[in-house]
Amino acid sequence: MPNHTQHREPAVTPLAYSPKKVAELLQISEQMVRKLISSRELPSFRVGSLLRVQASDLQAFINARTLL
Repeated sequence: MPNHTQHREPAVTPLAYSPKKVAELLQISEQMVRKLISSRELPSFRVGSLLRVQASDLQAFINARTLL
């Protein structure tokens, strides 16, 4: 009988996210993410022409707005 176990790649936690991915994760529009970035509420950086948000900055942003 063949072994049907699935081979899974190890989980890799991203170090940074695109505005589109941040929007998906927060369930808001990409436009809102860009507004948060431009108002400096959400820190970001550029890699060439690409805008990115560090995972740690995104987590801090979420933590600061989460009610206990």
